[in-house]
Amino acid sequence: MQTLVLDTNVLLDNPSFALSVTEGTVVIPFEVILELERLKTKYEIVGKSARQALALIDSFRSLGSLHEGVKLETGVSLKVYFLEPKPEESPDDIILRTAQTVGGVLVTGDIALRVKADVFGVPTTSLADVVGELEVRDRTLLELSQEEKDSLFKNGSLPIRANCYPNEFLVANQALGRFDKGCFRLLRQDVEAYGIKPKSKEQIYAMNVLLDPKIPLVTLTGPAGCGKTLLALASALALTNEGVYEKSMITRPIIPMGNDIGFLPGSLTEKMDPWIQPLKDNLMVLTKGNAQSMLHLMDRWIEIEALTFIRGRSLPRRFFIIDEAQNLSPSEVKTIVTRMGEGSKVVFTGDLQQVDTNRSERSSNGLSYLITKMLNEPLAAHIHLQKSERSTLAARAAEIL
Repeated sequence: MQTLVLDTNVLLDNPSFALSVTEGTVVIPFEVILELERLKTKYEIVGKSARQALALIDSFRSLGSLHEGVKLETGVSLKVYFLEPKPEESPDDIILRTAQTVGGVLVTGDIALRVKADVFGVPTTSLADVVGELEVRDRTLLELSQEEKDSLFKNGSLPIRANCYPNEFLVANQALGRFDKGCFRLLRQDVEAYGIKPKSKEQIYAMNVLLDPKIPLVTLTGPAGCGKTLLALASALALTNEGVYEKSMITRPIIPMGNDIGFLPGSLTEKMDPWIQPLKDNLMVLTKGNAQSMLHLMDRWIEIEALTFIRGRSLPRRFFIIDEAQNLSPSEVKTIVTRMGEGSKVVFTGDLQQVDTNRSERSSNGLSYLITKMLNEPLAAHIHLQKSERSTLAARAAEIL
């Protein structure tokens, strides 16, 4: 049985990581507890993650002595291991020595610590290696007989025997559908929203599920320029205009690319404006470049929300779009989804290849977590948009750079 020794950054990235391990032993060095204690007072998400990790470890005390080790519901053993620090020994050195002492594999996202461990012969792994890379089948290709095709196009649905996720994208020659209660249910290929028509099979599927109020959670992934945000915005405005939802809400994590520009002056709307500018660019497309119409849309139908203030809110009958969701943590995603009131729909869009926060990787960020956890839920739908539709240059750059 493998013994995993956790570095602090693992618990900051995923506070409930210990519960995701299915076998072996999890060791938390005492130095990690001290580092979490030092970080818990920070106002930002790091402090929140530290508090969550400490609270979970504290809850394990009801199972027995953490020093001697406790047995979790998953069957995994967990213990907090104390080593007497040596003079002038850094926290990383203590954690490394702990892994060396217990003969375990050090789980860390710290590249420098992995190099140090290699020098001392301590095996290491990353969080992504433990939880596995995100491998989600977002479509199934089917072969149908002519008789089955005729029945499908005549009735709009066809009972099939297939091991598919609820609402999974189905493709059978020219027939596009989704898996719904054991049936191949045809998609509308002439679908459009707010003047926007899909340009690919994946966009046809995306717009169908975006416009379906019976699917309250949709996740869209894909490279830059594939239409994730534009399709979500067009669908939100179309349904809000029809009265299905009272308001469209838009937000995105405040994570800069490159150097941070610091604090911004003004009201909440003014502070959010630079971060929401990409969404305004999409609104300009929807209004065919008419700035006055764009401002009218924002004033009448769209509410800009800061994620910082979403905790504690209840949001009924809203079409909520979270852009750049790959920069969210699993706990932030949970906070957002649990805010949705009756009659609301929430759409997460993001590119899993463009994670801008140092705390997350492709397979451990909040968007990946949400997709994998909700795959078997009939309330959710997921699609990966493969091709950039922005321009020939954008598509080529997304492919080779």
